[in-house]
Amino acid sequence: MDMGGVINVRISKEIRAKMKKYDENWSEGIRHYIDTRLNVLELADALESSEKKVKHMKKTSDSTKLIREERELR
Repeated sequence: MDMGGVINVRISKEIRAKMKKYDENWSEGIRHYIDTRLNVLELADALESSEKKVKHMKKTSDSTKLIREERELR
């Protein structure tokens, strides 16, 4: 993984004291959270973009007409 930057986060003394109780790689956990959150946001953007495209699409044909024609062929 390419480490492209540094983010500093201030936390309260109480939270820091609680964190020290556990043998946890907090940096890795926070990196994982950020990566997961970005994936969710990107998926939400893609979904919104797709929904906008669908709204702007013109109807190519009347579905009831197609169904009726298909039934008549049987």
